[in-house]
Amino acid sequence: MQSLRSFLSLVTLSPIDYDEIILHHYEIEQGVKTIPISMFYNQNEMGTKEARHRFLFRYKDIENNFPQIISKWYQFEEQNFPIINSLIESLMPNKYFDNKTFLTVAQALDGYHKRYINKSEGIGFEKRLDQIYEKFSDIKTLQSIKTSLPNAAKSRHYYSHLFKEEKDKILGVQELYQITKDLKKLLTCCVLNEIGLSHELIEANLFWL
Repeated sequence: MQSLRSFLSLVTLSPIDYDEIILHHYEIEQGVKTIPISMFYNQNEMGTKEARHRFLFRYKDIENNFPQIISKWYQFEEQNFPIINSLIESLMPNKYFDNKTFLTVAQALDGYHKRYINKSEGIGFEKRLDQIYEKFSDIKTLQSIKTSLPNAAKSRHYYSHLFKEEKDKILGVQELYQITKDLKKLLTCCVLNEIGLSHELIEANLFWL
């Protein structure tokens, strides 16, 4: 049930906490019959009316491939719960921003790269970000962030260890907030790509973030 809750929270960009899901199965003797699903849930923080209509993607966007996508989600979520949890946590409505959100997203991207792109040790975070970016460089929404990646990497080192080289440029709060939004988009691309969404569909829905 946790995997489905995570999936719904990600898609709706809102925390989902349901009480139970009831599946009704009917014996099918002839033809095809729809099997209804009833879901009962508590929505603790609904937000504004506008926020309730912000979805990362809609069911009709993935309807033809839904069985494959939800199956891949369960597999991916089971193997990468920390990455999924970090992404969902960062995307939930929050009135405040601090460097912890930045560090959470950065750590998740670091973990994704080590698991899915290059498991070698000794690769700097800036290079990891570059290689993740190259994987999604055809997504126009992301193209503006490339020049910010070096400073993002240096800032991650600073906010993790509170130490910097004199020549390093460390992002202040406003800049850190913006690069965190961009890194969220990059991390979202990573997750949606792994569960089978096309780059075209991903780009069409990134404007919500």
